[in-house]
Amino acid sequence: MEKKDKRTYIGIGYWYNDDHEYFPDPAWFVEENYEEEEKKKVIEYIKNSKALMHSRGVSWCRFNCGIDVPGSSDMTDGEYVYPSGLVHYVEYHNVKLPKEFLDKILKGKKTEHEIIIGSRKEYIVDYFDHYIDFNWWINQKGIDSTKSSKKEDDDENTKNIYIYKDGTKKIETEEKIEMIFPDGRIEVIMKEM
Repeated sequence: MEKKDKRTYIGIGYWYNDDHEYFPDPAWFVEENYEEEEKKKVIEYIKNSKALMHSRGVSWCRFNCGIDVPGSSDMTDGEYVYPSGLVHYVEYHNVKLPKEFLDKILKGKKTEHEIIIGSRKEYIVDYFDHYIDFNWWINQKGIDSTKSSKKEDDDENTKNIYIYKDGTKKIETEEKIEMIFPDGRIEVIMKEM
């Protein structure tokens, strides 16, 4: 059987978490006065992308806005790959993605990505039939890389939020542990005070 070469996509729109602290913070990309017409085109573009792969699990909004981030798919336009929930950040938080990606959407330009000298292999993820190269994305600093979506005082009771590989979400506060399972079940364990 002939060996087929794997395609490489450029990763974009993946945000930091406990397992991937090297990813950017979405707060770096917030454009307070995001032009509505451009924003609508970006939202439409992302929504009309094709699913590359589906995974089990859920995500959460890094701004902790309380809105469920939709989907658990990686989407592609044939060059970039991004989580289906990326549209949430553009639509609700005015996240303005890097110029190269916007030029592709708004001007139809094909982007040219050079291999970054010293690219780290651990930032290239090998899937069954494709690769996702995150080297370009992890070097993006957005509009203001001094901002942070990590708010220590968002909810004084919130201690930790965990998303497990099976999609289970665990929210731990001073008073309780709440487990939200992929099948929709919710289990609450009250802590003794």
